[in-house]
Amino acid sequence: MIILSAGMQKSGTGWYWNMTNELLMAAGHPDAREIREKYQLHSLLTTKNCNVRRLDDQAIIELDRIRQQGHTFVVKTHRRPSKLVRKLMAEGRIRATYIYRDLRDVIVSALERGRVMRETGQLHGRHFYIGPQKSFAKYHTVRGAILWARFRLLPVWKAWANCDGVLMTRYEDLHADTQGQLRRLADYLDLDVSEKQIETIAAAYDRSRIKADISRAGHLHLNKGVTGRFKDVFSEEQQELCRRRLGRYLQMMGYRD
Repeated sequence: MIILSAGMQKSGTGWYWNMTNELLMAAGHPDAREIREKYQLHSLLTTKNCNVRRLDDQAIIELDRIRQQGHTFVVKTHRRPSKLVRKLMAEGRIRATYIYRDLRDVIVSALERGRVMRETGQLHGRHFYIGPQKSFAKYHTVRGAILWARFRLLPVWKAWANCDGVLMTRYEDLHADTQGQLRRLADYLDLDVSEKQIETIAAAYDRSRIKADISRAGHLHLNKGVTGRFKDVFSEEQQELCRRRLGRYLQMMGYRD
């Protein structure tokens, strides 16, 4: 089976993907990175987190070819589900999860990342969910980042939220009760794993422990990850702007002031 670990940017997607991969390995399935190496999928599955930058039919057909060899593995994506993904989900060949976060904290993280990129000269590059040129570095203001959230992130969230059979998870819930959310994930994936195994994985990926290991924190893309940090970072005027422009969507996602 193919597991699509989808998620909103700056919402712990790398963190969640790694724990999903650990759960699969605990249940006897191969490490997704070994699948990438064995079948030479480097052009399709990029980075240490096996990120699928394309989710078109060609990519899905290639992943399904690997599945037909008897493998169950997880890949990560920020993209919306295609018609083929929905079809294979209905047929039981794909299962999908989607992790998201309070958009205001996403914006805080994106703006901070953009500032670091500008300060270190990382001004080039292209990313579909940010736009051409400069990546996060192009965003200087809350107003500009709100437009990015509304027109780039929200359409993807809506697509997954309206896709039958997806396990939707809030970053805040995963952070508050990692072990409980991992049990929920294991049940969704029908994995035969014990509570001890889940406890071990949750402990290994405890954020305080990971932050002390710079090499791990890097590919997990973990920054501060503090819930509700926008309240300390944004001015009252900026918070009010978020309420006006994002309030309806935040309520739909289950967030309140």
